[in-house]
Amino acid sequence: MTGLTSIAKFDGKRWKINVQKNGVRRSFYSASPGRKGKAEAESKARDWLEGQSETDPTFSAAWEQFLESRKQKVGTSGQDGDRWAGQYYLLPALGKKKLSRITVQDWQDILDKAAKDGKAKATISDIKTRITTFRKFCLKKRWPCENLELLEVGGAPKKEKRILSQEDIKTIFSDSETTWYQKPVRDPWWNAYRLAIVLGYRRGEVCGFKWEDLDGEWLEMNRSINKWQEITPGKNANAHRKVQLPRLAVEILNDQKAYLKSEGIITPWIFPDEYGKQMDSNNLYHAWERYLKYHGIDHISFHEIRHTMISLSKKLPRELVKAVVGHSEDMDTFGVYGHMSPEDYDEAADALDAAMAKVLA
Repeated sequence: MTGLTSIAKFDGKRWKINVQKNGVRRSFYSASPGRKGKAEAESKARDWLEGQSETDPTFSAAWEQFLESRKQKVGTSGQDGDRWAGQYYLLPALGKKKLSRITVQDWQDILDKAAKDGKAKATISDIKTRITTFRKFCLKKRWPCENLELLEVGGAPKKEKRILSQEDIKTIFSDSETTWYQKPVRDPWWNAYRLAIVLGYRRGEVCGFKWEDLDGEWLEMNRSINKWQEITPGKNANAHRKVQLPRLAVEILNDQKAYLKSEGIITPWIFPDEYGKQMDSNNLYHAWERYLKYHGIDHISFHEIRHTMISLSKKLPRELVKAVVGHSEDMDTFGVYGHMSPEDYDEAADALDAAMAKVLA
């Protein structure tokens, strides 16, 4: 068993211990108070040190290495999901177990517990994805890990997707007013809401648009801003997309350019904050909530704007909608993602214009 050559120290907020083995340095932490926190931090370090030299490490030691390997691949958002699944489901259930002693039923019990806790099917599927990703990591390390093909996902039924009503959309497209410190003002992000409705963009994608992404009637999604304000490539491989804008979207962007000019805001961002800097995606969400409340519109999340767009586009060919909203191949938007021709994009733009004209009539 590998011993510790240092001890955990309290920095005023949490316990921390630094360790090193085979030229690799690691730090381990615990926010628990008192001796419990000190012991937790040192236990994590000890597990890692022991796991470094074993062909059959404990789950906790293997999980720490897995998290370290994921840092550069998934960023803060992915790490946050990994740590959540580990903290609440994986580590409590598997803890000190050696990998060779973890059975398929152990993994299934974790998913079943999440279902019993009332977690939605999508959340349980996410936990399963992290488990299978962990297994791939173990296989690369040549660590023992059971085949997980038999894992089943249960969980609460999906909540019904909400969309904006026709009257809601009419209000949003005709009234730019909101409230700021209890005073009515022109909503600085009114055009962001409208563009999201027309094209189904995600909140982070809206915040990530720059004027350099606009080429005539074409708009390219090159980046997204996550809730930690990190610039990312987007949610999935298909998030990066270039679409031909319907006429209504062109008008919205022209109006946005005129608005920024009237406010004296010079910025590379299409939808910046009030100072022309990168928009905080969390603040955009709050602005959307404030707008809905001011107009008496039933609350729907910014993400559910995408459901509105997809609902309006039901008559479009399936592959066209996927290309516009940036769904991955395994998403059940309507069907299978196909190859797109210039004529296809023309058709999508015209169809979206026709759908919005019908709603706004």
